Amino acid sequence: MSNRRFNILLVLLIFFVHCCPLRAQFATLPRDARSAALGGAHGCGDKDRHVAIGYRHGYMLTSMAVRTIEAVVPLGVGVVETWYSHFGDSDYSEQQASVGYSLALGDRITAGVSGRYLRLVAGDGHYLPQQWLAVGIAARAMLGRSLYIDGAADSRPWDKSSPWRIHIGMGYRPLFSLLTIVEVEYEENVRLRCGAEYCYQEHYFLRAGFSTAPVEITFGLGARMGNWSIDLAAADHQVLGITPQLSLALWF
Repeated sequence: MSNRRFNILLVLLIFFVHCCPLRAQFATLPRDARSAALGGAHGCGDKDRHVAIGYRHGYMLTSMAVRTIEAVVPLGVGVVETWYSHFGDSDYSEQQASVGYSLALGDRITAGVSGRYLRLVAGDGHYLPQQWLAVGIAARAMLGRSLYIDGAADSRPWDKSSPWRIHIGMGYRPLFSLLTIVEVEYEENVRLRCGAEYCYQEHYFLRAGFSTAPVEITFGLGARMGNWSIDLAAADHQVLGITPQLSLALWF
């Protein structure tokens, strides 16, 4: 998808949200700047955030950027979440589209399934165009007002040596204003992700984290006002250096 088409799609989604207010109670594995600032923790989504549309922009290399748009729509007793992501430049790009459905199973358990389409496009002759279909499952259990555990598994049909990505995580609030997260993820190897988020006056957030294999130090800021939020993050990668990200979200 070209930059112009991507921007047109983003504008149409924002217009749709303003004309048709949405309400959602659960979003599956987030890929936003908040997650990036917390060491890349995937299970840090808030159950009551009511995200309707999100946009993420991050630079991974000097000439490459990742952009993601996401929308969440209630359907029946659950929630449909769809997102599109583009990474690369004019010579190489990865395009992903996903649709998932999640619902609450009682008062304390939420579970969801998803399908994902990935298309690799290369214009320099070094990579052949390829495409795959992948599936995933995710679940979260609240063990109290301040403690939860979650897990997820996503297939990786493009990698025969590591056909699944699996993660198990735990979030704990020792204080109302402080969230701590620890996750263990297995993809091609075992990776540890840890993060902490401090909330000031319910509107402003300070975040930090780290992950292993390779080692990354992450940090970020966030603000939520009314029905919108903005999050900034950066990771100090061993190879890529500082990689900044920006996320914007609207919810109702």
